[in-house]
Amino acid sequence: MKLLNIAIHDFRNIEQASLCFSSGINFISGVNGVGKTSILEAIHHLSTGNSFKTRFAKKIIQFDKSNFIVRGELEGACYIAIQKKADKTILVRINNEKVDSSSQLARYLPVQIIFDDLFNIIDCGPSVRRCFLDWGLFHVEPPYNSILANYKKAVYQRNILLKKNNSHVSLYQPWENLIIEYGLQLHQLRVTYINKLLPEFEKVLKKFNEHLNIKIKYHHGWGQAVLNLEAEILKKELNASREKERELGYSNKGAHRADLIFYTDSHFAKGTLSRGQQKVALIALKIAQGNLLPKPCLYLIDDLAAELDANTLYKICSYLKKGGTQAVITTLESTNPILNNIADKWFNVSNGEVAVI
Repeated sequence: MKLLNIAIHDFRNIEQASLCFSSGINFISGVNGVGKTSILEAIHHLSTGNSFKTRFAKKIIQFDKSNFIVRGELEGACYIAIQKKADKTILVRINNEKVDSSSQLARYLPVQIIFDDLFNIIDCGPSVRRCFLDWGLFHVEPPYNSILANYKKAVYQRNILLKKNNSHVSLYQPWENLIIEYGLQLHQLRVTYINKLLPEFEKVLKKFNEHLNIKIKYHHGWGQAVLNLEAEILKKELNASREKERELGYSNKGAHRADLIFYTDSHFAKGTLSRGQQKVALIALKIAQGNLLPKPCLYLIDDLAAELDANTLYKICSYLKKGGTQAVITTLESTNPILNNIADKWFNVSNGEVAVI
């Protein structure tokens, strides 16, 4: 379902604003600090119940106000509303029914955020890349979330034993059996998903830059020597690593250590690609991930033009437009001919006030 409109109240520097979106490409222009990104952040709340910038509602609520409210209408007469108070109280409703889980929001309105932390997928540690994987698998493999939760619980219990330095094998076995059981399930779902994602990524990337050759390799998180993930082999791996892990105080091998490795021409992408090349590749990866979803994905893209040449900018916007994708994109420029020709609707923000151009 596409987002038809949004109403924002007391959200950062936006006291009150209402935007009716096109089902295609929507641009929001304005100088820095006027509230462009805040609109993306408000939309993101409708999908996840959270901000992509901070965990603290107090930083979002306007000064001297007690709460913020964001309301949105989706296609098919679906209404979402979220209120967050300074005392950390959160109220979320879908069609006026109270909702307790943010996962319910995500299933109504899948949103891909492309923000300045995009580069963390390459720059930062494996946990960022696992979050990227988890997002896609949550949407395309319904059992994934519950399997992941059960796996994490088993790892948590094993870590408690490791920290206590308990040595009796019988204490570990129940949790290690669950780590193996759920870890294998996670691995199989990830492999299936990645086998679909990588060809889609290569196809999208070629649309943006046919000369940019980037490969992605999946590592399952177990020891390098473990080539075939089978229960008995993994059991031996856990037994062999237990003594060292007692010293560490945590489980160092398993599906919770999985990673994606980016490389080009046998070199790590982080050290060889320019910032612009990384951005193109990561946008292609995010769009490829969105293409695999069973329902349309809304793209929120902050300052798309930064670090991109005019030709690449045109190719990305054209791809989104031709695919019938809904996107909300911020930009500093309101007179860019490339963007003007692509836009289905254009908004301008000035001092927290929004107007249609």
